[in-house]
Amino acid sequence: QPKTDKASVRLVGYPYGALSGGPEGTEIFRLDWSGHPEDEFEFPLEISGKVNLGDLNSGWSWQEAPVIELNEETRKSIHEFLVAARKDLSEGKAEAHIDRVRPHLRELARAYDSRASTKMNMIREALKEDMAKPGFGFEELDPKEYSLRLCAGGRMVQCIGKDWEPLIKELPDPEGNSGSYEMMLARLDGEWKVVR
Repeated sequence: QPKTDKASVRLVGYPYGALSGGPEGTEIFRLDWSGHPEDEFEFPLEISGKVNLGDLNSGWSWQEAPVIELNEETRKSIHEFLVAARKDLSEGKAEAHIDRVRPHLRELARAYDSRASTKMNMIREALKEDMAKPGFGFEELDPKEYSLRLCAGGRMVQCIGKDWEPLIKELPDPEGNSGSYEMMLARLDGEWKVVR
């Protein structure tokens, strides 16, 4: 019986700390080749394949966003986004806030090898605790105090005021402490989203 030549290449993912070749590996992609003596091949022989590695090696969401023209129409649209975000936060609507910042949370998770769901749960708990505090609320938004700044080649806009502080700011507590929400926006699928 003629011998069949074979070759295989595997791409395998391992959890942190696992040994290469160990049982913890998960096969991501496999490329097989086989040849019979009666087959004719010209060497060197090249075979290839493709696999989608998902978010692990994809670009950042803002890299595919359109360049922003910071005109009056855009400024008005950003103001409306901020007004809606402030309203939802002041009413404790965590899910609405999470939807706005979802691209940022996913990319944070990818960058730090964590889970976006963990950060989402932290946001839910933090906002729930804030809502229980007497006097919790947000400062009013004043477009005259905005100092919107384009960055990332014009694909993102940084939402800060003339004081260089984030535009959405909590009212100070009795000790004078307050939080703020830093936001860098990009248009994804026609909608403003927080990407940084």
